[in-house]
Amino acid sequence: MILTTKIVRQLGLILIVTIMVLSCSKDGNEGPMGPQGEQGDPGEDGTANVIYSEWIDENLSNVGSFHSQFLDEISIEEFDAFTDLVLTYGRINSGNESVFLVPFYRIAQTTSLTTFWPFIKINISSTN
Repeated sequence: MILTTKIVRQLGLILIVTIMVLSCSKDGNEGPMGPQGEQGDPGEDGTANVIYSEWIDENLSNVGSFHSQFLDEISIEEFDAFTDLVLTYGRINSGNESVFLVPFYRIAQTTSLTTFWPFIKINISSTN
């Protein structure tokens, strides 16, 4: 009985492997190119609600000192913490194309949103 069950399992496994191997076939030749479709309506730019800037160069030769820079692109009155998102990116120098996301921390409830990185601090603050 045990021998019969073992043989049935082995035959079943061989059958499954055989079906898998034989069912694979080479794809046929690619067909001819179809006719050109109609021109669609122009869409909106993908950055309709995105505020961004060019890279901001900074001379951070004295890394032991604290440095801050205020950006005027967004004010705290315009920022909605429930629907908006602030992402800041950094790179070590302009010759290096490795871009990385800078960690973001929310410090205060309504007055300041601050991003820290070992050499960068970006504030979005209320002007009131």
